[in-house]
Amino acid sequence: MKCQISNSAIDLAELILAEKSLGFPSNYKEVFEMLNQARVINKNSLDSIKRLIFLRNLISHEYYKITPKELKEMAELLQILDDLILAGKKLVK
Repeated sequence: MKCQISNSAIDLAELILAEKSLGFPSNYKEVFEMLNQARVINKNSLDSIKRLIFLRNLISHEYYKITPKELKEMAELLQILDDLILAGKKLVK
């Protein structure tokens, strides 16, 4: 479930990049770095989302077994996506 939310956040971020013609990222972290450079998300959000993407990759690619502590951290980091959702909502107004 947490990976699905992270994947949806990536999709939304890529949509915002496309709608604002902000460029073409080469990886998921770069998607959010570009949004930060465009002032769509702040530095705190960028750092938290980068960590969220890292944890997502651990689960998605099964690099190793993720710990309960890391799952809890991931759940807490999901709250930071509110900024991204608000930016997406502004696009449809």
